[in-house]
Amino acid sequence: MKKFIAIFLMILLLVSVTGCNSNNISEVNKKTQETILKVGAITDFKSSREGLTLISDSLVGMDDKYNATSGLVNKWDVNKDATEYVLYLKENIKFHDGSLFDAKSCEYSIETLGKQFMCTYINMLETTEIVDEYILKIKFKSSNLGFPKELMKIVALPVGSVDEDGNITNFNGTGPFELNEYEKDVEATLVKNEDYWDEDISSDIQKVKWIVIADPDARVMALESNQVDIIGYTEHYSSIPYSNIVSLINNDKYQSIVEDKNNYTSVRAIGMNWKKGFLADINLRRALEHVIDRNKLVETVFFEIPNPCGHIMNPKFDDGSNKVEEFKYDIELAKEILEKAGYKYEKEILRKDGKAIKLDYVCNSLPEDKDIAVFVQSELKKIGITVNIVALETEQAYQHIQNGEYDLTIATPWFEPTVNTISFYGLEDNYSMFGLGLGINEQVKAYGQEVISAKNESEFKLGIDRLWKASYEACTSIPLFTGYRYAIHNGKFTGFQFDYNYFKIDFSEVREK
Repeated sequence: MKKFIAIFLMILLLVSVTGCNSNNISEVNKKTQETILKVGAITDFKSSREGLTLISDSLVGMDDKYNATSGLVNKWDVNKDATEYVLYLKENIKFHDGSLFDAKSCEYSIETLGKQFMCTYINMLETTEIVDEYILKIKFKSSNLGFPKELMKIVALPVGSVDEDGNITNFNGTGPFELNEYEKDVEATLVKNEDYWDEDISSDIQKVKWIVIADPDARVMALESNQVDIIGYTEHYSSIPYSNIVSLINNDKYQSIVEDKNNYTSVRAIGMNWKKGFLADINLRRALEHVIDRNKLVETVFFEIPNPCGHIMNPKFDDGSNKVEEFKYDIELAKEILEKAGYKYEKEILRKDGKAIKLDYVCNSLPEDKDIAVFVQSELKKIGITVNIVALETEQAYQHIQNGEYDLTIATPWFEPTVNTISFYGLEDNYSMFGLGLGINEQVKAYGQEVISAKNESEFKLGIDRLWKASYEACTSIPLFTGYRYAIHNGKFTGFQFDYNYFKIDFSEVREK
């Protein structure tokens, strides 16, 4: 019996020791295991401006009012008429290959990426001068108050990183991650930059898997199957279908990150082809501003997630439309405008000079864009206008729009800061894949130039106020709702946040639970 008890105690001791060792091994494995964050993205990594911010830092940051703040450019001096800037760079910042970010590479990034990203300052640039290893002087042909804000779009790249066609060929940056592996349109692997200069970064991510999933439904399925940890975080716009947002935020398995609704960067709108056809008549365009019930659109189509908006730019910002009254839903006002302009009804059909008003609405195949088109069709029917929906694949839709073969189409007419929009759409009247430029008349063009070349803040504000007044009077687009972003993740990580620079992906505080 004593022998049996002794054997039993030995077995218990062995089990106990084995258990302790197992726990210790588990703890060691947990500590040595790599922390990998898997993100679901729409775009190939090397084609993504957002992805670029993971491997290299922006020259300036942005605050909640979209003012430029310190970045790799630590500070700057500007002369009285804003024609000359002296940029003082952070010192001893290294690219991943060990070479220094200096005035020469800063100059190269400003000149090269400024062209690629269609920055306004490029056409105003006169000379650049390397004053010191970390001091760069920029001189413009005319005043340019908006220059620091535009530098939010520029990241640091070594000299020679961009080929003659504007393609980035060298992804050697200064950022918190380095590009390690890459398969075009499939996946990229980024590894932590152990020598990253910013010691305030608290993230424990060691690897980022950038997984390309172009189809929105497939991205949601990838999140649900744990193929990815987060979606909606790698784009500078709202990229998750609203129907999916609703189902995911109501599921306890997932957590959401929402961009501040007061800090939206764009407005979803209907672009009107004011260059030809029925919509060349400003009276018709002006009436249409009051026909679409924005509240009803958001409630019935978009699950009350976005904010209805009758402004074409957020009036909150110093370059916003804060002195112009927003467009409001008012059917009777619309009918009054049409009647004064000579439009008549025959058997509930709106006509001008005997011709029935019929408009072609070109949209792509995305469900949400088609839903907007159907809603607009039903709203315009209330005042006797027939809308023919032309639903096309994305590339075909872009081609139709670029050829001017449309009357209505979805548009994002303005971005914050305003200076970025002026450079993106231009102050001309040409068609692009996004619709018409902003220069509907000489007045708008002139006021836009005032904004670009303002010598001081008072001139800038005067130009902005005139630009918005003229743009609202011209009625080039019908604002619908604000476009802030949602991201959904599976809860394995904490610390996600949207940066005010809408091109920047911020993992600085993301940690594994």
